[in-house]
Amino acid sequence: MGIVVTFAMLLALLVLLPQIKQRIKPEYGVFAGRFLLLAGLWNALWFGLRHLPIFWGQAALVSGLVMVLAAILILKDYKDALLFSQKIASSIYNLLSPLRVVIIFVLLMSFLLYAVTLIRLNLGMSILN
Repeated sequence: MGIVVTFAMLLALLVLLPQIKQRIKPEYGVFAGRFLLLAGLWNALWFGLRHLPIFWGQAALVSGLVMVLAAILILKDYKDALLFSQKIASSIYNLLSPLRVVIIFVLLMSFLLYAVTLIRLNLGMSILN
């Protein structure tokens, strides 16, 4: 599942870039946002909370929560009717909007942690425990 989560983070980082955002069809942006939301919820709530005492549980919780926040930004940017027909989601977006750069930075750091770990794991090298 680490590969799926890493791919979701990479997809989100690409969709959040202003240069790429202009070229993506809205339905692809909505797909990316929903995929990121599901992956983030799984990462935080399923894996992270179940393995909280270990490093990877804590990393999953933090990265999962950031993925959910980034998904909210993406889904609002692409005007996802399913999520943003409610006023509460729009209010959350208004709170998150000033933190956009911080969310993207933490998402990038999480992606790098996961990607480097997957590469090291596949090369038979040691990883963080």
